[in-house]
Amino acid sequence: MVVNTDGKKQVAGKVGNEANLVGTEWNELRIVAVGNRLIHQVNGVTTSDITDNHPKALSKGIVALQLHAGPPMKAEFR
Repeated sequence: MVVNTDGKKQVAGKVGNEANLVGTEWNELRIVAVGNRLIHQVNGVTTSDITDNHPKALSKGIVALQLHAGPPMKAEFR
């Protein structure tokens, strides 16, 4: 995904594969943040690759993990 300077989003390619995650198994999450580019990988598979060229894009801040609404969830870190 590329966010243009006018804020419009453009799909630039496809990421991921057909693998399903098992919620009770350990998964490795890797986040690469360099300049205006963010790459998210789960178990070595790129799941998101975003380049944000918008002039108001944030260039610093916190990294946080978000759980979605629904049944109770648990996140563990090691």
